[in-house]
Amino acid sequence: MVMPTRKVEHALFILLDLALQPNQRKTTTKEIVERWRLPPALTPILVAKLAAHGWIASERGYYGGIYLAVPPRRISVGEVVEVIEGSVALVDCLFGSDRCPKARTCVVRDVWYQAQEAIEEVLWATTLTDLVRAKRDMDSELRAGRRTRPRRGRSDPRGPRPESTRPGRKPQRGDLRGKDPGIGVRAIRRRAREPVGDDL
Repeated sequence: MVMPTRKVEHALFILLDLALQPNQRKTTTKEIVERWRLPPALTPILVAKLAAHGWIASERGYYGGIYLAVPPRRISVGEVVEVIEGSVALVDCLFGSDRCPKARTCVVRDVWYQAQEAIEEVLWATTLTDLVRAKRDMDSELRAGRRTRPRRGRSDPRGPRPESTRPGRKPQRGDLRGKDPGIGVRAIRRRAREPVGDDL
């Protein structure tokens, strides 16, 4: 399988940390490493990559640091995966039929293709704003003593996910925005009771 590595997770933690800063308060890479226990050698490399994509900006000086350069709603998890890893797939044959001699006649490949589309639909429909809301919900539950173990996904009573609006492997950014794909990971897709902020 060619799935996202831990680098994607680290990159999401970096962006999440910046999105959680009040009033776009500047912070440092060292502080992010300490707060999220990220690899000290890898984190600056990821910050530079995210900055090159226009998501992170920096200011020099005594009161300088790094901060989120775009609204969190404009950053999807799927795009972060592409920026950090490039193309990813459940199995190699999804990159092209030349990867496997059985690809053109393999019925199992159709199963992988559908699973791949479902995964990408979730990744591209989930934005940094969703992660911010989920993080704040989780922190509230922890403070109230209601969260004792990680939640497990479960089927959503609201029905199936909407079909992708793009015939290719990946839905376009914005196609699913404003629509709930009905995934089972409640901590990610659950809407907060109060607004997160004007820029989210």
